[in-house]
Amino acid sequence: MSIETVGAPRSAPTGQYAAAHPAERRGMDEAEIDALRPLLIRFVQHLAASCADCRCSAQLFETSDSLRTVAVSDMPLGMIGQAAFPLGVGIAGTVGQTGAPLLIHDVTKEPRFLSLRRESSGTIMCAPMTDGTNFYGTLTAWSPKVGAFHRGTMATLRASAHGAALAIAQARQAMEHAATAHRATMLLALTRAITACEDPRQALEIVMPFVCDVVPYTVGVLVTEGEEQTPAAAVFTRTLQTVGQRERFRQWALDAYLLRCAARGPQLLPITDIVAGHMVFAMPLRAAGAFVGLACYFHTEPFDPETQQTLMDCSSVIGTAVYNAARVIEDAAAIRRVERTRAEFMAVVSHELRNPLASIYGFLNILTQERAGPLTATQRDFLESASLSARQLWRLVDDINDLVQSDLGRLALQREPVEMSALIHAAITSAAPLLANARMRVETAIAPSLPTTLADPGRLHQILNNLLANAMKFSEPGTTIHVAAIVVGDMIRVSVRDTGPGIAPEDVEHIFERFVKGTNIPQQDASGLGLGLAVVRQLVAAHGGRVWVESGQGAAGSTFFFTIPIVAGSQ
Repeated sequence: MSIETVGAPRSAPTGQYAAAHPAERRGMDEAEIDALRPLLIRFVQHLAASCADCRCSAQLFETSDSLRTVAVSDMPLGMIGQAAFPLGVGIAGTVGQTGAPLLIHDVTKEPRFLSLRRESSGTIMCAPMTDGTNFYGTLTAWSPKVGAFHRGTMATLRASAHGAALAIAQARQAMEHAATAHRATMLLALTRAITACEDPRQALEIVMPFVCDVVPYTVGVLVTEGEEQTPAAAVFTRTLQTVGQRERFRQWALDAYLLRCAARGPQLLPITDIVAGHMVFAMPLRAAGAFVGLACYFHTEPFDPETQQTLMDCSSVIGTAVYNAARVIEDAAAIRRVERTRAEFMAVVSHELRNPLASIYGFLNILTQERAGPLTATQRDFLESASLSARQLWRLVDDINDLVQSDLGRLALQREPVEMSALIHAAITSAAPLLANARMRVETAIAPSLPTTLADPGRLHQILNNLLANAMKFSEPGTTIHVAAIVVGDMIRVSVRDTGPGIAPEDVEHIFERFVKGTNIPQQDASGLGLGLAVVRQLVAAHGGRVWVESGQGAAGSTFFFTIPIVAGSQ
């Protein structure tokens, strides 16, 4: 027998096996696939290393009826291409359709899989990546040798596929939490900008550029009602459009606005259409129970559900801005209470996120310390990767919480005498796992006998952690990060220098603002929310110091400096 359905009775049709395992196929968009690819590359590489003369690959569902190869054990990302498997086509498509693992002992004797001969495969096996509830894709291994795999190697593949499914589930949950926190933080910042505006008529000038920065690949057209009850259009774009396209966008928005004004019934439903070769997503704006305008967004590609939700959230705030632009705010105190309520909500959200994170991190430590039993080298590798991800997510939650506490005036410092030299070395030691994972090292140049400073050691540790994480993010693997500390006047000055691409001159003065990331950094390094440096600025300012950066586009790295006052008489 050259083909074997593993884990199901040999006489049972594959359709019956699938019915007994009703895991739902989970399609993923491009952003999710890109985020999960590094995780799956580690899985296929470890699997290939555990089986002699074997290549491995991972496929994810792009839709519920099509799989796509996203990772291959011995192939660079740029060479993977767009290999797709509709359900029922190839071994991955067959396993994706039935949910049953397959082991083909001799490909040349199986007419159903003649296309596999192009891979010069003698033996091939494939298992579903499922956690019992969700079916994410398949894990495949193949060898040029006939009969290379058996039930033992198939058991290893199935265990790896199940482990990959659990890791995907955890990664997606973490991404959902991060997206929720990002959206809430963005809306808080947008609302703060509006409520801080002294002249309500300037609210739109603040809101629309902010929205275009949040969704930079769209052209936003806001249609409002002018003083003479005549529709007027304001176009905000970050992409070059022709005069003809702009006029068609404007005319479409005006027509849609007039239709909404004349409509009867619900006026909050989004509008979707195609205009001048662009997809359009338009959201009617309401405030105080009244229809006040229409926010329109244009893009060359369809808007995915997450982007639509972001635009709907933004539009709810834009509606308030439009309303305030036409009517002077009568009760600013009430709006500030709403702002404070939002901040309180974010404080609760960040606090609630810490509880499951603490549990996850604690259990990972228990497993890593082998208190629940001995680990294989592969298992330890997986657990250490998960621990690093949990630590990064914890740092993100801390950053959000610190900014919210600062907004609420609750950012308190627990000051005590601090030996800066020891604290700097401790921060570098705590970052050792991340440095090792990034294949980087740190060199220090710390002046001898640095004086004592009266500061919050936990907050100083956080400042250094954020600066080290920022340096690791933009430095090449195998390079060195330089940390220095000297006394300058009545201050201790600490610097962290990376080997990254430098910062464009137009970005330098904004780099410590929230949600700001450099415009000249590689796309693969552009992850994160842009909060780490904003937190550094808040914490340094709370200590009575200042922070700045020295860099230039194309320069050999950037150097971030911060100062902390010296305790009087400690020199």
